[in-house]
Amino acid sequence: MAWRGDPTGISQTCPLIDEVICFLNNIEWDEGEEDLDNDSTRMVQVLEMIRTANTKLREFGHEQYERANEYEKDLERANSRIDELEKESKYYEKKIDSLEDAISDLETQLIEQQANI
Repeated sequence: MAWRGDPTGISQTCPLIDEVICFLNNIEWDEGEEDLDNDSTRMVQVLEMIRTANTKLREFGHEQYERANEYEKDLERANSRIDELEKESKYYEKKIDSLEDAISDLETQLIEQQANI
């Protein structure tokens, strides 16, 4: 089972940790095995630390996933804007070419008129 809202589909480790803790808690130690009981208690504590670290890591990964999605959307918007600006630039380039042609024609006409004077 994946973590709540986790789009990656990575399984939760908590059920596995719970299973190991349950196993450790259900061991019936014989008299004189207090050291083993203490070790078992310490193992449960370590597993709880692992659970906490896993949760933090999963939350961090989820936040980074969301950030990456937002960056992708920003990139798509930026690329769309670039396309719009490139089209607009081509329009103005054609407009400038047209105006330059008109100026050239007017200059030619002016030169011809001055030659007739």
